[in-house]
This record gives sequence, C-alpha cells and structure tokens, in this order.
Amino acid sequence: MIKGLYEAHLPVSNLEISIAFYESLGLKLYKKDETVAFFWIIEGQSWLGLWEGSEYQTKHHPSLRHIAFQVDLHDLEHAMEWLKEKGIQARKDFGMEPIEPIVFPNQAHASVYFDDPDGNSLELIARLPFELDRTDKMYLSEWKDITKKTERHIPMKLTNEQDIIQLVQKDPWMMDILQTVKQLHLPDWWVCAGFVRSKIWDTLHGFEERTPLPDVDVVYFDAENIDESEEKKYEKQLLNMSPNVPWSVKNEARMHIINNMPPFSSSVDAISKFPETATALGLKLNEQDEIVLAAPWGVQDVINLELRPTPCYEETKEYAHMYEERVLTKKWQEKWSKVKVFYPLNAIYINTN
Repeated sequence: MIKGLYEAHLPVSNLEISIAFYESLGLKLYKKDETVAFFWIIEGQSWLGLWEGSEYQTKHHPSLRHIAFQVDLHDLEHAMEWLKEKGIQARKDFGMEPIEPIVFPNQAHASVYFDDPDGNSLELIARLPFELDRTDKMYLSEWKDITKKTERHIPMKLTNEQDIIQLVQKDPWMMDILQTVKQLHLPDWWVCAGFVRSKIWDTLHGFEERTPLPDVDVVYFDAENIDESEEKKYEKQLLNMSPNVPWSVKNEARMHIINNMPPFSSSVDAISKFPETATALGLKLNEQDEIVLAAPWGVQDVINLELRPTPCYEETKEYAHMYEERVLTKKWQEKWSKVKVFYPLNAIYINTN
C-alpha cells in the first residue's frame, strides 16, 4: 500500500528569499504561485512545499518545522565545507558543536544540522553500515575509531539461501539499493550479478571494506516496450535518486538479441543464462519489503567460492571462449584469492595461473 513519503511542508516569511535558499541546496523548483512554492527533492518521487505566512513564527520543536534530507555517507563527510561554500553555517545540536557529523550509534545514522532563513531545522542524514549498542551520541571520527577497534573481520560461514538473505538484511547500503529500485515499480525487476556475488565473496574472505562494483545491475522484463531508451530513462531516474551508485539498467525482454540467444521468458530465465553460476543471482523486495533471492542454479557454487560456467556457456566453443575471456578480464582471483575457477569442456584455452 504505502510506497514512501511524497511530500512535506515548511512555513516561510519571504517566499522569494526561501526559493533562492533551497535552490542553492540543489532542489529544483517545480511550481510557484503567490504564497506557495514546491520543490522536487527527488523528481517525480518526493517534494517539499514552502508556504509564506505568519506560521514561520511557530516555536521550533523536533516534531515541527524539521526536514531531513538523505545523502550518501561520503557526501556527508564533506557537508560542512559544502554548506560553508554556500554561505550556510552548520549549527550546534544535542549539545555538540558543529565540528563534524554527529552519529546516533544505536540508530546507525550520522547527521549535520543547519537552519534555513526562517529558522526551520534542516538536516543532512546518512546511513551507517551497522548499529552499535550505545545510546550516547558521538562524532563520526569517534564512531570510526570505535568500529575499527571492535569489528572483527573474520570470514563468516554461509551455508544456504537464508544465510545470504540475512546477510543482505544487515547491510544498510544493499537494502537502500533494493528500496530505491523498488520505487520505480519495474515489471519483474531484480538487482543481480556482482551486486549479490561480491557481497557473498567479501564476507567469505572477511574483507573489512566492500569491493568496489563497476556497476549495480538492475534487470526487468517488459516485452511491450523493448526500446533501449526506456532503460536509459530508468537509469537517469535512479541516478537522480542515488547519484553515487553506478547504475546499469537492462530490459531482459530484448537482451537475447544482444547475446545471440533464444528469447527469454522472464528476468529469472535471463539470469539463469548469465555466464557463471556464481553470478546468476538476483535480489528484490516483495510487497511486504521482504527479500526475495533468485538463484536458478542454486547457491552452493557461490558459497563454496567456486566459479564455473552455467550450462548454456558449456554448449559451444564460442560460449566457452566467452566464459574464459570473462575470467581473464574480470580478474576475480586477484580480488578474492580463495576462489577456484572451473573451465568448460569446450574451452579453447585454459589459463591455469
């Protein structure tokens, strides 16, 4: 039923001054009349209404005249300099000086606070990778020191699909990705391939930091509209929602043409035709926001750190060669040293290094 928060409102004393202020933050003016203006926060997804009137004199309280804008953690770390460049001063809050972002460890988020020209409370907020069982507030640098000392990067054991789902549930970044894609309401959508596999292999190697992804692959299935421009349109929408994510969107109803294969019947059918069984994985959220995992060839290969071709990439020498080229190009064993590579019987050449 509920898909998200669409609009919020703030009172202002002078509409023109407020319009200039919010435009300086990067918000796009959508509609304006004599006493009200609407700004897109995420175009087509959420907006902010500014209403000129005496209500701006209402005494501030956290439940009144407060808006929090979601940002990436990397951007939040530079938020104070960004605000200063715009002539905006970050403010003290919760008794803490505006030296750096303030962390709420038991909520897994960090924030920077400032005011608009009428004293409306504004916040830039970013999710952190995990919660700490502490209620005291701290600066972001303190949180980093604590988590660096307390986090033990010991390889985890994964044995089945439920273990993978629980792993993803504990990753705020991955959950944010899934929530973002869900908002587009794409038919038969999945976030797939390296997005899933890399998380599993990072975990099994006990890596401290996430292995960077060249792209976050989103697939959907719409046989009624296979124009590539539709994919680019969705990529643009996702970039507007999460600018620092390397989005890649593909309609699997047309990708069989690109891959020189018979038509796919669904996105999961297309995922089953990915080159490697360990890559043939997809994640999505159902209507109840529960994680659904697609693994047409099971999960044993990926959790056993085994890279082997899917059946269709063993059928001919041409496909076997494509699989080999991917192994050479992707350099997975350089990133994840425990991975074992298996080659198809139709291999043209085999790299045993």
